[in-house]
Amino acid sequence: YGATPSFDLRIQTVGNVGNDDWSGLQAAIDAASAAGHGRVFLPRGVYHIGGTLTLHSNTTFFGAAAGAAVITWHDNWRPTTGEVIMLQTDDNKDATTFLGSMQISTRITGGGRDPNTGVDLWDRFSHILWRAGRHSMTMSLMTNYNGFKSPLDGINPRRVYQFTGGGGGRHYGVLTLDRITGNPDYRNIRIVGTSEPLSFYALATEATKFPPGTWPPVRPQAADTNVEITNASNVRIYSMKREGDSPSVIANNSNNIAVYSHMSYGGLSDANKGGFLQTIGTSNNVLIANALVSHTKFIPAVGVQSLRESLTGQPEVKVIWP
Repeated sequence: YGATPSFDLRIQTVGNVGNDDWSGLQAAIDAASAAGHGRVFLPRGVYHIGGTLTLHSNTTFFGAAAGAAVITWHDNWRPTTGEVIMLQTDDNKDATTFLGSMQISTRITGGGRDPNTGVDLWDRFSHILWRAGRHSMTMSLMTNYNGFKSPLDGINPRRVYQFTGGGGGRHYGVLTLDRITGNPDYRNIRIVGTSEPLSFYALATEATKFPPGTWPPVRPQAADTNVEITNASNVRIYSMKREGDSPSVIANNSNNIAVYSHMSYGGLSDANKGGFLQTIGTSNNVLIANALVSHTKFIPAVGVQSLRESLTGQPEVKVIWP
């Protein structure tokens, strides 16, 4: 793979169950970047990290396969406040950062329960914060949460992929598998304030809520949307499949946005969520093509919109399912 033996050897010394592999992985990433080639290969294994990994502008970080090389949390990583990121990039619109062929799994339980809400104290992990620009890429990544133990797990606001700053690039085979969420601020994809060209190919998002009922002391809610695009421009989604109870895409105050080919499986449990595909605020130059809202199993709430356009200064347009 082009890496020198020293880097291969360094990686081979980590990945043992019980060890905190963060320092070894970060040292390899830093050394490869300093050497100029940036390449770090992750062999088959489970790698436990106790802190955020940072990829640099020239990093190429790739594993044996999405199901074979797994980065997960170490038990000594026990944050009780704020949002915690598993992996992030430098903020550089000219970066050539690559990430691929591995799985990133975060914790969702441990630390006991908040006495007021019952929420798990360590349930605050998000997967990826991407701030590398148009020349960057991800491919064949698997992201998931593990450790669900009760209906109160998954209540804190979390995001799987976040794109901010100089974030952009091409992202292939994005598969998010957090099918149980309990916070309306959860996002599979959150894009805020970016302008670098950003494209998704074969995007599959799944975000549901727990079945209706009373879950004291709080009742979980569906996310407001799977994909949020806010104050951003130049975003493309080429083929999207979505499951669950949440809207698919909301473009808010954004420009030059396109969704080509959308298929939903499952209904919206709450008509107040505003519909599957939404363009709101001052958004302009938005294209949605070949959008299918399919209900082979679930029946949506009465009045659910397949498409909602609510633009500043214009009459609201709604296309009610079906």
